[in-house]
Amino acid sequence: MLQRDRQIRTQIQQVADACLFGFSFWIAFMLRANPQIIAWLNLDPIPPDVFNKVIWLYFVLIPAAPLILETQGFYDRTVLGPRRDILWPLFKGCSITTIGLVLVMYALHFISPRVVMAFFGCISFSLVYLKEELVRWALR
Repeated sequence: MLQRDRQIRTQIQQVADACLFGFSFWIAFMLRANPQIIAWLNLDPIPPDVFNKVIWLYFVLIPAAPLILETQGFYDRTVLGPRRDILWPLFKGCSITTIGLVLVMYALHFISPRVVMAFFGCISFSLVYLKEELVRWALR
C-alpha cells in the first residue's frame, strides 16, 4: 500500500512539474516580448509571431521535463529530506532541459531569442523549487 501511495504521489508531482515547465516556457517568451524588459536589458524587439513558430516545442518539453528530472533522481528522495537533495538534481534537470531545447531549436533551424532560454532555465528552476517548498510547508 505504501509503495502504491508513493507511485501516485510521484505521478502527481511529475504532472505538476510538466505543467510548471510549460508555464515557464510561456513566461520566458512573455518576458522577452515585454517592452519594459526590452528597454531595461537593451534588447532588440522581437516579432510577435515568434512564439507561434516554436509553440510545437510544448509537445517535446512537457513529456521530456519530468523524464529528465526522473533520470537525475529528483523523485527518488524523501519528501521532508534535506534541501540539498532537491537542489542539485533540480539544477541538473533544468540545465539539461534548457540545453536540450536549445539543441532542438538549433537542429531544426528555428530563430528564437537567446535570452528566452536563459529566462526559461531560471524560471523553471524557481517555479519547481517553489512548488517543492510549498509541498514541504503543507506536509509539516
